Amino acid sequence: MFFKLIRFTTPAQNTLIERHHWPIRIDAKQRTVDAGGIPIVPAVYVPAKIFVMHQAPPGGLFGDFFSCVASVQQMEDLPEDDPDPGVPFYRVASVTQLCRTPEAAVEFWEAVQSVTQELSNNLQSAADLVLAEEVIFTPD
Repeated sequence: MFFKLIRFTTPAQNTLIERHHWPIRIDAKQRTVDAGGIPIVPAVYVPAKIFVMHQAPPGGLFGDFFSCVASVQQMEDLPEDDPDPGVPFYRVASVTQLCRTPEAAVEFWEAVQSVTQELSNNLQSAADLVLAEEVIFTPD
């Protein structure tokens, strides 16, 4: 699976000396492939809903919050855009995180890149299966 991450930050001219948070937004895109899994040329990217969100409890102050980059299982199990009844998790293609320091914002960006690479590798490994063993059973 081919992913592209796009990072948005506060413009340098808007940074203040006494800031209390450093927002970062990351949009995820995935490259489209044909029925055989071959990337379409020219490259076309569509939103990739790889960010797991946790629905805020009723009366929460800040709304839903980022939980993690999805695992392969979460890509299958969790719904897109809104949670199912009784399960507070769902997936989206864009996440905004408010970090306490500029270093924390960089650390968040690097962590998301690392885990997205792992997701890409794990999705690809499912497509790269080879025959490892074959067992034939006959009546006793």
